[in-house]
Amino acid sequence: MKWTKKGSIFRPDPEFPWMKTYAWAPTAEQIDDDIFKVYFGGRNADNMTQTGWFTFNINNPETVLDISREPILKLGPLGSFDDSLILSCAVVNHDDKKYLYYVGWMQGKRVRYYPALDWPYLPTTGKRFKNIHGAMIERSDNDPYGMASPFVLYDNGTWHLWYASYRRWELRGDEPWPHYEIRYARSTDGVNWACRNRRCIGSEDQEAVARPYILKEDGVFKMWYCYRIKYGNYTIGYAESVNAEDWELMPDKVGIELSDSGPDSLMMAYPCVFNHRGKKYMLYNGNNFGEEGICMAVADQPV
Repeated sequence: MKWTKKGSIFRPDPEFPWMKTYAWAPTAEQIDDDIFKVYFGGRNADNMTQTGWFTFNINNPETVLDISREPILKLGPLGSFDDSLILSCAVVNHDDKKYLYYVGWMQGKRVRYYPALDWPYLPTTGKRFKNIHGAMIERSDNDPYGMASPFVLYDNGTWHLWYASYRRWELRGDEPWPHYEIRYARSTDGVNWACRNRRCIGSEDQEAVARPYILKEDGVFKMWYCYRIKYGNYTIGYAESVNAEDWELMPDKVGIELSDSGPDSLMMAYPCVFNHRGKKYMLYNGNNFGEEGICMAVADQPV
């Protein structure tokens, strides 16, 4: 598959206090024929992330149709696990509810933050997500340093969860750097999860693997994700699985790489991939984790 880049489609707008800077980790949801809502994180004046959205027509992606005036997921109360960041990563519509799975964290002292996962939901008749700011999955012996980047897929009665499991922090000079890998959990209700305690993707070479985004096509799970090698920047990877747990890395099928110049010349991160009218679309962030906004690429199917 070869992706054709369409460039930047959205930039942070400092007119909105909740996104003075950054527009990162896009998650797309089709809400009408060619109209998509994109959930993303924006940072306020204190550099804390909350989740809002914008809408656009897939045929005219450079034009923003609407933007949420306020974040739809707001920071939790002081001392809660999501009092410093609340960032959506996956949306699932099921049984008249919309689940918006997110990573939350509170800032740390010796390390920068402590991440965990949660899931507010929006009833069909509701206008606001219901959230108790209590982590869905806490740190444990299996995930001792936290979890981030949840992606949830409901398929034939089973809820699948892939997430970034933090394995350790290490000092490089005086700065703490995290190591994390993609792991897997399973559920019957989308709330209570059985973590499988095994690595899906990650290694000492690919020391930071995050933001899995999965499509299931013809019985095959297809994952786009981002990873960083030691001292490097994020780039995008691709893998396939037939059972959701054992993954084969397929770098030759990624089909997208850094540009020579522009907003994604140094980094590509946090991919979101979806199908529409016979094509695949990818939303992603470029340089410096989304400081310059959200980019889009298009590819003819299949992979």
